[in-house]
Amino acid sequence: MSGFKIIKRADIILIAAIVVAGIWLSAVLILGKSEGQTLRVTVDGKLYGTYNTSIDSTVTVSNGEDLNTFEIKNGRVDMVNANCPGFDCVHEHSIGKHGETIVCLPHKVVLEITGNEKEVDAVAR
Repeated sequence: MSGFKIIKRADIILIAAIVVAGIWLSAVLILGKSEGQTLRVTVDGKLYGTYNTSIDSTVTVSNGEDLNTFEIKNGRVDMVNANCPGFDCVHEHSIGKHGETIVCLPHKVVLEITGNEKEVDAVAR
């Protein structure tokens, strides 16, 4: 006898169910995020400032020699310049949904979208 196992109909149904559940969960996670209203900027864990994402602006975060410049435009935030090695934060995609972040590890700068969380309709007791 060979080491091959015959795939049964139940195996195919189980695999299909797992794939469908994975696609559904991915869609819920991606489409379920709400647009954020506030950008929270921290440097080394301390609040640097908060900015309204509906107001277009360009801001430079200065911490001694460390410089990071981000742009708020059309409700999205993008790190456009930094003087850190590697420029990983500059290459990150723009953010605009609640919970999304851009992090510059060398400068310890974190840009995080907050606000517009989903409201709770009722409280269970």
